[in-house]
Amino acid sequence: MEHPCPKAVTEMQFLVEHLSKPGDIVLDPYCGIGATLIAAKQLWRHFIGCDLWRLYCEIALRRLQATQPVTSLPVTWHTRGWLNGPTEMI
Repeated sequence: MEHPCPKAVTEMQFLVEHLSKPGDIVLDPYCGIGATLIAAKQLWRHFIGCDLWRLYCEIALRRLQATQPVTSLPVTWHTRGWLNGPTEMI
């Protein structure tokens, strides 16, 4: 099943990259099949997504599980309070 209004991941990457920093949290309350969440994961952002349709959430989850970050994360970010990436807080 296709989403009636799919977004391109590359379009969402542009927005996520320019409106947030690595380690920030990206919220998409109408995530559909997850283009914004995939862009966030690829760019080392944390993300929260939800949708009214369970099927779309399941599709988004499968797509996220198949996605890897496309950029390398700096080892230490003192200004953001991170040590060795966003999963390990100081």
